[in-house]
Amino acid sequence: MTPDMPVSRSTLALGLLIGATIGAVSGIVETLSSRWAESVGDHWIATGGTILVVASFWVVTTAFARVDRLTRGIKVTVAFVIVAYAMLGVVQNLVELVSMSLVDGGLGLVFLFFTIVLGVACAVLGVRAWRANALPRWAAVVLIVAPLCTTIPIAPALQAIGMPVEAFHILIFAGPLAVAIAILRQADSADVVQPVGAAGA
Repeated sequence: MTPDMPVSRSTLALGLLIGATIGAVSGIVETLSSRWAESVGDHWIATGGTILVVASFWVVTTAFARVDRLTRGIKVTVAFVIVAYAMLGVVQNLVELVSMSLVDGGLGLVFLFFTIVLGVACAVLGVRAWRANALPRWAAVVLIVAPLCTTIPIAPALQAIGMPVEAFHILIFAGPLAVAIAILRQADSADVVQPVGAAGA
């Protein structure tokens, strides 16, 4: 890593790994204990993990840059993913800390919309990563499938066969976790994150 490029892809990937792990583990504990799922501590832990995911998910663009397939469209898709994670894992948790009734009301439709945004954006990103060979196929598949399972109509179908609501939190963080592991296993840590707009369309 050169002195004028202080943020390496491995640093961001590690941040993504930590954030996604915190979120996934939080989801597992929520699934095992509904009481914990409603606690203030759980909300703050999940929020902290999501903040790390939001702050470091841009590292996925380096996987495309490595194979010279980073386009403006991919950057926009990644931006949609980041905004969706911020809404679902940060804003929603903070709103729930204030009042659960707000989420159960009309505001809940806003968060429902962002689950669709997350599912579609991750699916598009995963397909592009598969085709460009930017990520290993297993990681691309997880990035495609896991978030889609939290959206309509798949989520209601999974709930109908007994999947607890809290388990969807695990699926939400599965994509970033797969991306982080894949990138950490890729090229050397000297690769740095390109600034927005560095690559052409």
